[in-house]
Amino acid sequence: MTAVGTSLRRPALNDSRNRTRLRFYVFSVRPYEVDFRQFLIDALRGQGHTVCHVHIGRSTKVIGAGTPPLEFTGASGFLALIRFLRANAESSGDAVFIDSTGPYTPARSLLLRATLGRGLWCYDIFDNMSYDYRGLMRVRTRLAILLLSRLSPVQLVLARETLRLFPRAIHLDNAAHTGRIERKNANYRDLVLLSSIDERLDIAFVRRVAALAPDHNLFLYGRASSPQKLEALCSGLRNIVYRGEFKYGDIGSILEPFGVALAPYAVNKLTEYINPDKYYYFLNSGMEVISTDIPQARRMRDRIHIAQSPADVLAIIDRLRGDPSIRKNTAGPVLGWDQRAADLLDIIAQARSRRARAGSRPGFGHPVR
Repeated sequence: MTAVGTSLRRPALNDSRNRTRLRFYVFSVRPYEVDFRQFLIDALRGQGHTVCHVHIGRSTKVIGAGTPPLEFTGASGFLALIRFLRANAESSGDAVFIDSTGPYTPARSLLLRATLGRGLWCYDIFDNMSYDYRGLMRVRTRLAILLLSRLSPVQLVLARETLRLFPRAIHLDNAAHTGRIERKNANYRDLVLLSSIDERLDIAFVRRVAALAPDHNLFLYGRASSPQKLEALCSGLRNIVYRGEFKYGDIGSILEPFGVALAPYAVNKLTEYINPDKYYYFLNSGMEVISTDIPQARRMRDRIHIAQSPADVLAIIDRLRGDPSIRKNTAGPVLGWDQRAADLLDIIAQARSRRARAGSRPGFGHPVR
């Protein structure tokens, strides 16, 4: 959820200091502490807007700025949440609801749309969101996505590839909170990986890289989806060093020693529509990035080295060590969250202007284009 790509960038309607102060509600199935949208929220608040993060799960937690979290439990709690949000939103005629729940809570998402009254709904399409679901589960998921997106005047896609599935949406690129790290003696021999150990990670690829280069260490940080996946990755290879899970606040210190990062995504349906935040962490910090050949890597090939095989990874590392002129990440950092927030505000302003001209029913209508 982030900045508008170059080809879709609209001129800013107003300087952010002169915009109407908006009240945002960001709905997510992730707790605030592990939700990357927290950085967008911080940036919006920094530009003078009021933002609440609403975590929808077994219990629902509302986190605002400078106020104690509120928790709502059970069906009666969800109805109390609706009453709270409705009263809160109606105190401002400038409410913006960003639905980042994907297809996971369709009944509650529909109920929120139907009851919260005045406001502009945005549907955050952060992937194709059908993943590798099959049968009835896939049908139900697709129906939920299509219905929720249709009932949202603004549709936002994180990866440009996803515009093929949602051609009426607006592409908002990714971002990262990491800043440039000045490294005096960066380690260009070993590799660092930030990755969940699941079906999106090409385990065979990583193991082959490690086997071909026993004098190179691969330091991996991330959550393992199962003990079996972790065993499949590390078994018998001492130079694959698993360092456990990480938090957002750890990323800078993790990356600081390294000059090269590896992003070994599996090339499959699960990675066809992703726009990995890992790319932006690495690039913002000043690292060279080696990735497998997924669509988003091809879109960023001016900044990212693409490896077609494990042997390519080692060849790229050798060239980077011997010839600094082939480094691709020599420009300044990728745009961060402040710019992404400003771009989002331009999109919102366009949508509000369009709705005002059309006189359409608040919260419903045709997607902004």
